[in-house]
Amino acid sequence: MDTMRVQKALFGVAVLGFALALSLAGCKRGADAFAPVRLPAAKDAVVAEYRVQEDGDVRTVSAADFERFLNFLQLMSSPAQRQGPGSPSDRGSWNHYLDFYLSLLILDARAQAAGTSGQAWSEENFSALKKAFAEEEKVSFDQALRSLGLTEEGVRAEIERMNRAQAYFLDLAEKQDLRQEFEQNRDAFVTGTFRLILMLPKEGEAEADARARVDEVWKKAKAGEDFAALADTYSVDPGNVDPQGKKLGGLYKDFPLVVLPESLRKVVLSLEPGQVSDVVVDNGSYYIVKLEERRTPAFEEVRPGLVQSEARRMYDAFYTEELPKLVVSRNLPS
Repeated sequence: MDTMRVQKALFGVAVLGFALALSLAGCKRGADAFAPVRLPAAKDAVVAEYRVQEDGDVRTVSAADFERFLNFLQLMSSPAQRQGPGSPSDRGSWNHYLDFYLSLLILDARAQAAGTSGQAWSEENFSALKKAFAEEEKVSFDQALRSLGLTEEGVRAEIERMNRAQAYFLDLAEKQDLRQEFEQNRDAFVTGTFRLILMLPKEGEAEADARARVDEVWKKAKAGEDFAALADTYSVDPGNVDPQGKKLGGLYKDFPLVVLPESLRKVVLSLEPGQVSDVVVDNGSYYIVKLEERRTPAFEEVRPGLVQSEARRMYDAFYTEELPKLVVSRNLPS
């Protein structure tokens, strides 16, 4: 079973994805990898007009401002993200990035008006970014800045803007009563510690032969043989090997059951601690599960995750519903 990972994409739930951008900053780069983005417009040309509130004054974004932002994104992106369709250098994506930039400007203004600060995060983020560049062999942080026409002060400012926007929604989410959501969705928070054996038919193996082979392993597990040893011997689960190549005895500890396939989730919910399941067949795969522990965490344990989820929901709602009403005009060069 492949462990499902939830990653916040930088330009999906954009504001809440800054940690991913920092993780990308350490990718290997050559000195020629930072080709700057250039807008075919006068630096003082207005490329967008917007309001912070629907009844607020109109503010403007210059070509120079937006060009700096695109180059900041180049700095933060992996090599694959800096080139081709969807990259900051792709003209066909500039309207998308402009909306992203406008959302940050608006949320940053609201955050500052509310007294929200993300400065502590910003210092940590900036230090991590410089450290990542210091460990590179081909290009220094200063070289990258010069290539992109950026300054250290400007990069700090963009990082702080992103973090204030993030903190703004987190502060709003902190004030929400999230207990009702927890109570209505308790099953989504149940975790299980269990051991798993995954077996697949071999190439050219008849279904009956595959099932007979699986049943032999299941009988050993039901008879009380060491389940961890059986998992290490028979399981083909890629999740049973750690990054160093060590087998894990099929162990999944405190695993959120909501991300399991439905057939497996039902089994884990039905077992008692120490009990071995029947063979579970799902989409051509055979599973045998031994439950060690199942628990529903208390509200306070999951509250931080609920706050983050609510903040992401708020941002998505702002981006899709409110932002279009706040953008007065877009005037990007074709």
